Amino acid sequence: MKAGAIILSGGKSSRMGTNKALLKFHEKTNIERIKDELQHVFDDIILVTNDPETYQFLNIKMVTDQYPGSGPLAGIHAGLEASDYEENFVVACDMPFVSSELASNLVKALKHHDAVVPVSEGRQHPLFAAATLSKTGSKRS
Repeated sequence: MKAGAIILSGGKSSRMGTNKALLKFHEKTNIERIKDELQHVFDDIILVTNDPETYQFLNIKMVTDQYPGSGPLAGIHAGLEASDYEENFVVACDMPFVSSELASNLVKALKHHDAVVPVSEGRQHPLFAAATLSKTGSKRS
């Protein structure tokens, strides 16, 4: 698929008290499960983190926030800026059951939209979504 995938791992885990990305489930961390699943359909995966040393074991491209402490929107921005692709799938690091098929379908649904955000039971899920960022500077129609 000619699109990138961006994994966000910048939360402080203040409610959980431990790094959710590194919680293990069936011998793999959440973040490994996500990376492994997304590799089925995406050519490029970027991890946005302000703690790159912790994630060296993943052997994927990493970037840090350009606006640290500004939440997931800053992470999405950093990931989109670092991606070589106009179309990208964005996911938070604490979703161990990510579906590469659903992620791929969200990207395919972009067509002429800036973003595709799933809605379930009336709630938007922007941390499991697809987004477009034109690398040429021109606005999509």
